[in-house]
Amino acid sequence: MDEIFHVAQTRLYCRGIYNEWNPMITTPPGLYFLAVLFGFCGYERYLNSLILPFCFAGLCRLRRFILISTKGKLKKEIDQFRDVRLSALAICFLPVLLNNSFLYYTDLLSLTAFIWGISFNSSLISSIFLALAVLTRQTNIVWPALNCLAISLNLLKQFLFNQISFKQLFFKTFKFIYQFLLVFAFMCFLVWNNGSIVLGDKTAHKPAIHLPQLFYFVGFTAASSMPLFISYFFQNYKKIFNRFSLISMLFISLFAFLSVNCCTLAHPYLLADNRHFTFYLWQRFFQRHWIAKYLAIPFYTFSAIFMFKMTSEIPNKLKAFYLVFTSLCLIPAFLLEFRYFIIPFALWRLSLDYQSRKAQFFEILINLMVSSFVLYLFLNRPFKWPSDPERWQRFMW
Repeated sequence: MDEIFHVAQTRLYCRGIYNEWNPMITTPPGLYFLAVLFGFCGYERYLNSLILPFCFAGLCRLRRFILISTKGKLKKEIDQFRDVRLSALAICFLPVLLNNSFLYYTDLLSLTAFIWGISFNSSLISSIFLALAVLTRQTNIVWPALNCLAISLNLLKQFLFNQISFKQLFFKTFKFIYQFLLVFAFMCFLVWNNGSIVLGDKTAHKPAIHLPQLFYFVGFTAASSMPLFISYFFQNYKKIFNRFSLISMLFISLFAFLSVNCCTLAHPYLLADNRHFTFYLWQRFFQRHWIAKYLAIPFYTFSAIFMFKMTSEIPNKLKAFYLVFTSLCLIPAFLLEFRYFIIPFALWRLSLDYQSRKAQFFEILINLMVSSFVLYLFLNRPFKWPSDPERWQRFMW
């Protein structure tokens, strides 16, 4: 749907016209700069074919880094195929990502730049990739901003407790200067843009307190990795229903109920645009009866518990960091949009404990089947709106 605007804006850049901006575009121009830089003017859709291998390599790199950090070393079989590559493939074949990658959309570049950015220890290289990620999707600034906050608090704590001198504080801070500069540059952008992260038309993307977004994401994650959830349940069902889990379930269920009860929002686009699958999900489930939104709470609860337990080897501090990151990215978003879930999903999927090869194969197979079905609908089941009888409309995520 947005591809028309992205292509037109890119072709303006290809002609050297940088002072015109379509107000219908609300994301930064990182994708357009890349298309001009690599000579994809007139062939914009092919840019993703160049990005996809880098995305796969970045996912493999980060998955391997996480496994080494938690396991110490890798078994050869796991390193070469079973876990690293299958995990990366599962994310690349995530239907909402794969289908949108056939179009000239920002999702693939956003994920690729973000993953490479957080996989480097070098502050300079990391900041370059994260800057590209932010230039592609504004919400990607949340990660470097949180990282800078965590670094600052940690160094300040060490300084106040006389664990480091002022000189050491200065030099330790300077090691991360590029990420601090990135966050500072984004703050300057906010001042220039009147306090809004949205470019172009701001009326359709006003921030909101949309707490159920967290639970929509949890449900999306469970649906996208259902073979892994089922495999985990049958292998660990005795560990799932312990006292801690039951208390957690009660807390999550209560929070989900309060969130759904007070903060369920329906964006006008969600109610009106029948090209998107979220329209039908909302219309045929959530709007069917007032109680429908509450019926999903048990699914949200079990999915959240499973998500937490399936990353048992990740330190709790990192889990808390991830939860804050995901919350800041999703809760302010008024619109229910599956594309917003891609990066939080990828981070969770890369952080899993070892999974069975069979479950991962089924996960990839189901992803490919869903993607093929969506592609079939997109290509072979177009329709027209009575208000716009001259143009074909197509089903999409």
